Amino acid sequence: AKAGWDEEKAQKVLDHMFRGNLYTETWYIHEFTEGRVAKNLEKIGVEPFDEDEMQVLMDFAFEHDELSKTVRYLAGKTGWDLRDQQQVVHKLRRIGCVHPRALQVNIKTGILNKQLKKHKFLPFGEKSMEILEGWASLYAASHSLG
Repeated sequence: AKAGWDEEKAQKVLDHMFRGNLYTETWYIHEFTEGRVAKNLEKIGVEPFDEDEMQVLMDFAFEHDELSKTVRYLAGKTGWDLRDQQQVVHKLRRIGCVHPRALQVNIKTGILNKQLKKHKFLPFGEKSMEILEGWASLYAASHSLG
């Protein structure tokens, strides 16, 4: 409904998702927020989504996952484009930062870049780390139990 699709269009997109093996919400969100959808659809011989469908589905995925929503917020400060955002989400999940709280702890304890290097990912640069550290401080202050 949010996309303005009629019932027939919504059913077409849902059928397309099922052909692409995107059955569960978690699987769907991870595929879209990590940028794997097009490649994985191609692997199984399913045509890609139309550009407008892709945009709606991508926006939904980023809005309904706390880590992805955080990365999208940070992108407004860092200048990360969509591909960068997907790569950041991917590498954060791979090092165990599946929620903003885990990300905040990794930043504040100074191990985020060490963890990334350990898992063979490029670390964040100085400018990005300053932005991440600022976010981590705000996140800690707004989520304190005291």
